[in-house]
Amino acid sequence: MDNLSGAEKYTLLVRDLASLPKKDAVATLLECFPHKTKSFFERNLTHLMRLDPVSLCSALTYADPTADKAIRNALAA
Repeated sequence: MDNLSGAEKYTLLVRDLASLPKKDAVATLLECFPHKTKSFFERNLTHLMRLDPVSLCSALTYADPTADKAIRNALAA
C-alpha cells in the first residue's frame, strides 16, 4: 500500500469504511486521524464519505480549519 498515491489511499479508505457500521467507521477514523474528535466524525461522516479523494484528504489531514477563518477575519478588520 506504500506505493499508492494519496488519492488512491483515500479511495480505498472510503471503500472500506462504506462497509462498516457508523460506530465502527468512526472508531477507525479516530485511530487514523487522532487530531480530529469523535464528535467531528459522528457529525460529518456522511459528508466525508461523499467527498472526492483529494477533498477528503484535505478535510482529514488539516488540523485546524477554523484558525484560518479567524486569521482572515482578524486581518480583514
